[in-house]
Amino acid sequence: MSAPVVVPPECALPNSPLSKEKSGIDACVHCGFCLQSCPTYLTLEDENDSPRGRIVLMHALVEGTLPVTDRDRVTVRYDSAFALMHDLRRMGSTNVLIDRLRRPLGRTTLMRMAEIYRERFADPDGRVRATFEIVWLSGWAPHASQQQPLKPGSAAARLADALGTREISTGVKAGD
Repeated sequence: MSAPVVVPPECALPNSPLSKEKSGIDACVHCGFCLQSCPTYLTLEDENDSPRGRIVLMHALVEGTLPVTDRDRVTVRYDSAFALMHDLRRMGSTNVLIDRLRRPLGRTTLMRMAEIYRERFADPDGRVRATFEIVWLSGWAPHASQQQPLKPGSAAARLADALGTREISTGVKAGD
């Protein structure tokens, strides 16, 4: 039995300026050397906001595999485990199993739970912490009504001038 052949996908945006840069996007080896010179990465410490992360996103856009999920972690402090349980119930984060016990927990069990939670997760001021993970799902598809990029070389000002830096020529003119 032979190994499966991996066929690189065609560009999902064949007529876009980004499709002309596909070979450059594919050439990035994701070494990470660009991270320590990126002010956005140094400030946010999030690789998705770095040049390397942007290249990954451009690659996904060109390949038609743009991720449609994201997540946030939020840590919340509560006066007690009971206040946390109140919020969990209001969020609908209770036991949804069909085979769960239908009778409420006893007072002794609940008090012991609150004591253990306080021992393990309380701050010096006695408040307890809980971390929630929020998962975001979205969808995206290109459409003719979306704003279209300008033609390469049609800018009214040079990026290097706007940034106050010196342009390092690659020897290739835009639009060639």
